Amino acid sequence: MNTTALATTSLDVPAITYSTEQVQLIKDMYAKGATNDELKLLMYMSQKYGLDILTKQIWCVKYSGQPAQIYTSRDGFISIAHRIKTPDGRPALDGFNTKIDRIPERFSVRYYDTQKKRYETFDSDFQYIATCTVHRKDMEHPIEITVYEEEYSTGRNLWQSKRRTMIGKVAESQAFRKAFDISGLYGEDEMGQWEEGARAGAMARIKGEVENVDTETGEIVEAENIDFEEMEEEFSKDDQPKEPAKTSKQETYNPREFKIRGGKYEGKVLSECPSWWLQARFEDIESGKSDPAKYGYDKERYMAMFAQAIAIRAEAKEKE
Repeated sequence: MNTTALATTSLDVPAITYSTEQVQLIKDMYAKGATNDELKLLMYMSQKYGLDILTKQIWCVKYSGQPAQIYTSRDGFISIAHRIKTPDGRPALDGFNTKIDRIPERFSVRYYDTQKKRYETFDSDFQYIATCTVHRKDMEHPIEITVYEEEYSTGRNLWQSKRRTMIGKVAESQAFRKAFDISGLYGEDEMGQWEEGARAGAMARIKGEVENVDTETGEIVEAENIDFEEMEEEFSKDDQPKEPAKTSKQETYNPREFKIRGGKYEGKVLSECPSWWLQARFEDIESGKSDPAKYGYDKERYMAMFAQAIAIRAEAKEKE
């Protein structure tokens, strides 16, 4: 049986191979829009961790302007954990438990409703926090992760109807990934609000809710058919730079140094702004709704800076 080294332990990996026809099926159904290199990476991760793409134990999603993200489910992480062995051949997992509490802290989430084709807001007077504790036979102390609903809720679908279950899955995915040193994989529920925004935008393009799409690149050529009425209320002109950039403006386009001009985040470093706000602004610029060139900025470099800021926020959230 093949094994993959994982820290001082080993992972029992079932042999997984795919025929030419199955590879095409994977590309069409579980890696839509992915490049050949991204497809190769997905298949490598499938074989490394023993997760079957065809039964959707692992898959990837391609968002416009972003690298493909590889996902598994909470059950996928648990499957990997059950197959990891200690150096003396024993199962490393020694149990886990998840505690969910309700706290009186209000939060709200904006999301794109693909049925109504507009932005909506989910408000709650309370939120759930989940703490997952994972025990390993070869570790003296358990791994414990605590997550808050406001950091991950998308405000839609199961995040409205099964809030406790969803935040529990996020805590478990993160705890198992940390406890068993699983890298390169994310839980489908843990990527937070900006991922949902990107997913909604991608689904809008796939379902034809946005007209004039370049079928080769997936980019929006024109976006007049999107209902921006509610979006404009949140991202008003105050969120734009107040005046054309001068020669003293930040020309490095470094998201860790670039400061917001105007709006509620005025003076804040770009990479420290909320992920959902960064993603919404990125999509605004990408669609042409907002034009940084009017204020003296290079559009491509400006968009690249926002993409870097989004990646920084995602990396920071993973380390929390």
